[in-house]
Amino acid sequence: MLRRAHVRLSFIPVAAIVLLGLCLLFPAAVTARPDPTKVKDIKTFIACLNMIKKKTASIADAAKCVPPCCNFVLTMSDNSAQAACSLGSCKLPRVIFDCPGPDDTKRFRPSFLLCPIGSKGAGNQFGTDRTELGEDVDDQGSMKMADIPAPPGMTDFGMTTEGGALSKGTADHFGTQGCNAGCHEAAGGGAVDGDDNQLSEPIDPFGKSGTTELAPLVIDTDEPGRSVDPMMRMTLKQICKCIKNNKAKIAQDANDPEVVENPGKRNPTLDPSILLKLCKKLKSKIPKTPACGTPRPTPTPTPTTPPPTDTPQSTPSTTPPPNTPSGTPMSSPTATATHTATATTTSTVQSPTQTPAATGTISPMTTAT
Repeated sequence: MLRRAHVRLSFIPVAAIVLLGLCLLFPAAVTARPDPTKVKDIKTFIACLNMIKKKTASIADAAKCVPPCCNFVLTMSDNSAQAACSLGSCKLPRVIFDCPGPDDTKRFRPSFLLCPIGSKGAGNQFGTDRTELGEDVDDQGSMKMADIPAPPGMTDFGMTTEGGALSKGTADHFGTQGCNAGCHEAAGGGAVDGDDNQLSEPIDPFGKSGTTELAPLVIDTDEPGRSVDPMMRMTLKQICKCIKNNKAKIAQDANDPEVVENPGKRNPTLDPSILLKLCKKLKSKIPKTPACGTPRPTPTPTPTTPPPTDTPQSTPSTTPPPNTPSGTPMSSPTATATHTATATTTSTVQSPTQTPAATGTISPMTTAT
């Protein structure tokens, strides 16, 4: 009896040693996990995606690969390949990240969409089931771009390749992913880089799209030198709470002919739980301290001439809107969203009826569609 117990006990350390040996021989099988801290460009973003192994992966899992230290913009612009919308009493914006790139002069910009209707792109997936990527290739902000589908229920991202995701050169200069078809302008009159990637000019989400002013459509940002009209501001925390409280209504509206007139834009199979997971994951990527405690410096504002003393100057309200736990909608203008580049510009986000505040020279962000 005692001898048998001794044999059983002596087996335990032997099994542990064997297991440890297997771990040392095959460390990748045990330790390989997505590491967003290594993401600096399209190639490393895809390498991060390739490490995601789940039987029910979704776009929310793709958001894990957004690197740290990014600035962000939330826009309700609807003139974009990732068009924002409002459904079920909730604002569902485009979320654009502006992240450190391959070197100090270049930026990397992944963007996601919380609007689950329309905006079909790569793999004929809805905009909310795709990730759009922009990567600077020069100091003028010309970008190569990529579009990565993430259909609900896909087993993993292991089949995603850089060559398959990138927008390659075409005779019409739209690119194989259509990034320059009605959204971006082709950079350099249709230029491609040495790997035949179609290049795109940046679009400033605080600038213009045609005659449309985009700045009033930004509902939140931490971009240095930018500000948002406090009467329009809504955080991802508030948006996620609205989605949580209105999941059934959002799914209903997404397939309602009276809400979505174009049948091709309706989403009859929407799973609002994935939408909520995506929102929460994106919220977790918003840094509590901009740029990990070392934000890009905000330039000194350009001096302005003070107004005459007999002319009163309106002062925008500084009182933020109340929290809306029940998902009560705020006023929602409609227009367009996009990407930004490193170009010098001046801008302050205002509602169209407010008197502009003093502006400063800033280095805007760039986005990709």
